[in-house]
Amino acid sequence: MLFHRQHSDSAPALSGLAALYESLPNDFPTFILLPIWSNDGAVLSKAQSLSTKPARVYLAVHNNSLNYLEHTDIAKAFDKAALLMRKYASHVNLVVAQSKQLKMCGYLDDSIVSKALDVSKTEENTKSCSWFTLSWRNKATSLPNLITLTVLHTEPDNYVMMAIPSMGETTKVLLLPHFKTNTLENGGIDFQKKLPSMLTPSDTSSFSLGVKYGSIRRCNYKEAQEFYLDNPQDRLPGKFKAEAKKMLVTAKRVLDDLGVPFWLCSGTVLGWYRQCDILAHTTDVDLGIFIEDFISAVPAAFIKAFVQAGFRVSHRFGTVHDSFQLSIKHGPNGKIKLDMFFFYRGIDKSGSRVFWNGGTQARTGMKYRYNFHPFELCSTVFLKQFFRVPCDAVTYIEANYGLRWREKVADKKWDWKKSPPNVRGNGLWPKKDWKHVIQCDACRQKVDIEELIKIQL
Repeated sequence: MLFHRQHSDSAPALSGLAALYESLPNDFPTFILLPIWSNDGAVLSKAQSLSTKPARVYLAVHNNSLNYLEHTDIAKAFDKAALLMRKYASHVNLVVAQSKQLKMCGYLDDSIVSKALDVSKTEENTKSCSWFTLSWRNKATSLPNLITLTVLHTEPDNYVMMAIPSMGETTKVLLLPHFKTNTLENGGIDFQKKLPSMLTPSDTSSFSLGVKYGSIRRCNYKEAQEFYLDNPQDRLPGKFKAEAKKMLVTAKRVLDDLGVPFWLCSGTVLGWYRQCDILAHTTDVDLGIFIEDFISAVPAAFIKAFVQAGFRVSHRFGTVHDSFQLSIKHGPNGKIKLDMFFFYRGIDKSGSRVFWNGGTQARTGMKYRYNFHPFELCSTVFLKQFFRVPCDAVTYIEANYGLRWREKVADKKWDWKKSPPNVRGNGLWPKKDWKHVIQCDACRQKVDIEELIKIQL
């Protein structure tokens, strides 16, 4: 017996892993070792996960590699592993195996309501998520140890979904970009000499970023159903919607390649949450980016990446340190604008922490500031793509659009300088600086790409 012979009194992670290998079927798929966090939020590297005490190891397998195995089959294997540890591992006690299956852990088609207006049909697009745990304590130290196995649902649209146990009895569902794996090298850990090899994400930093923002959020199907009943014309595809979706997906690819986190903001996040779609009555799409992430990406590389993807910068307002905003269009004749609002972390007049972005009126040089309560980012599926959104979407949207955000407002009645509840005057750009901080297609000063690439940080 492999476990009894080699691992009964070894390091914590090795004890649990060996018991699992002994208990699972021989043809069980190769484990993916996930560089994931502990309950206090600290990210653990694979070396820390396997070598420190207490051990917290997170494993995964793809659902399409399980073949005939059901949730109950894996749960029985974990029970068997617990029995082995109780019988042969003299250094442990309080060994427990647990499992959970979430029948409906995610709606993965955000177009159902806008097409069919039938919320019940979302059930056809749900997935069941499973996790399994093996936990125990070391007799000598009383420290807890945990091995978690989660089943990854790989979707064709380049994202994966998984569930893991969280605090108490709750389950946390995560939506992550699809990731490639490599065979795990030793890295100073000798467990591969005794156990079969594992896989690990090729790009652990990107994976960890995905985990950080991975909590899943969905557009509001009920809101969308009610909205389309009142505004059936907004369900029509329309040329703008098609072009806006194409532009948004292309911009997403550029930002993902640059490693720049971003989220749907302003009217685009309103459309996602309220009607599970792009707004039909607007002429732009909106993304939010923290200014420090723009700086980390190196502005020159950032701008060049968009130019190489066929975009041109049509608007540039502010400086990197104050009210920075970029707008891009596709090619020389592009009519749809994608606005990138850069967010800053600051303090309001009451002394409270806020996130804010700026706006500039080209004609007068007036500056405006839009304050938001600090927010976390979560993940969603939109336009059959992986995007990030504010976790508390309602609070975020109410800051921008007020309590009546459910109602459609005509463009001519919306004034970006006055209508948002969170807008404040923020001074005036000195006229001597206008040629550098106010540049646009319709401005006296057109966008100077060379100056933009060499922007001072």
